[in-house]
Amino acid sequence: MNLRRVPIRLIALFGLVFALLIGCDRLADPYSAEAYKQATSLKARSLALVAKGTESYSKHEQTADLLLIDAASAHEFAKGRGKEAAQSAAKQWAIIVDPDGGSLADFVNQWRKAPGGKMSKFFVEEFSSVLALQFDRIIELETGRKAAGNVEG
Repeated sequence: MNLRRVPIRLIALFGLVFALLIGCDRLADPYSAEAYKQATSLKARSLALVAKGTESYSKHEQTADLLLIDAASAHEFAKGRGKEAAQSAAKQWAIIVDPDGGSLADFVNQWRKAPGGKMSKFFVEEFSSVLALQFDRIIELETGRKAAGNVEG
């Protein structure tokens, strides 16, 4: 055994381990307090708006428009985070802001077009359940990152 080769192999091994650790860190998604705050706030605001779906849409048009802008902003924030788990959140946000996606933007579109600008109580209740689950998925993604101990500064 050549003693000169052992240190080089050892250095190479440590270098490889270090590179793998750095690479793994880049794959991990840091917890984002901002993303969590956006998701929980938008969930509450969205459910409050949907609950008013039995009222005339015209009374709530401005609130609906602002809420959709905020949801689109949260979607862009999630896309900009770039890591794998954040991309899962971005995909969920894409559903929420898709006007044909069976979520918030779709609800607003249907409400806007509804006869008399009002939705049925049954539809509002059922839609609230679906929407809550969609937001819960995003919130779970964020809290999962927090539980993993990854904290974004």
